[in-house]
Amino acid sequence: MNQKNIIKVAGIAKVNVTPDTHRIRLEVRRTFKSNDAAYETGKKNLILINNVLKNHNLRPDLAKTTYFDVSENEKRAFDEKGRYIGYEKKGYYLRQYVYIDIPMDNKLTNELSKEIAESVPYVEIQLDTYLSNRREHKLKVMEMAVADAKQKAEILANALNCSLGSILEINYGCDDSHRYYEAYDTCNVEILPSGSPLEMTGEDEEITEGVHIIWELVKN
Repeated sequence: MNQKNIIKVAGIAKVNVTPDTHRIRLEVRRTFKSNDAAYETGKKNLILINNVLKNHNLRPDLAKTTYFDVSENEKRAFDEKGRYIGYEKKGYYLRQYVYIDIPMDNKLTNELSKEIAESVPYVEIQLDTYLSNRREHKLKVMEMAVADAKQKAEILANALNCSLGSILEINYGCDDSHRYYEAYDTCNVEILPSGSPLEMTGEDEEITEGVHIIWELVKN
């Protein structure tokens, strides 16, 4: 049996994509005298956040709660001689995490952050950016990697006075150099100078894909 002449080529493609979404992260951590007070404050915080969104004609369901917990707040206790005697209850501790995603818009992001900071007591705000449609870009880069492999294979085949025959094998995911950048910044929006909004553009995300393709070589 005659062994087929084959050619195996790696194709690689890379693009840098600018983030398209602002994420406003909100965190509230407070201690209350009673469980009910902590729980009711958590509910009120969501109402206040939703009101800010409504004031900007945004859907309240853009505010996503990722964590909500009310638990007993215990601290280590010591006697008058400084000896450890166990734990004592110090009220109830509320931890509440919420995020809001909006298309990249520095003006709107700053306005929302400032109004939420003024409305929700003790809220901590972190702003970051990310790419919402990463899969769409990933598929496009995959197509580019295949085209790169084919172009290289055709050049090599022509140099050998051959042409490409049937594809015998394709291996995807040969490149492990995927890197994800999430640019973020943390600020106290209450002390931002008037007329000097925080600019959040984010860092480009590098998307890389690799393939290995084996063709049959046909003699011209």
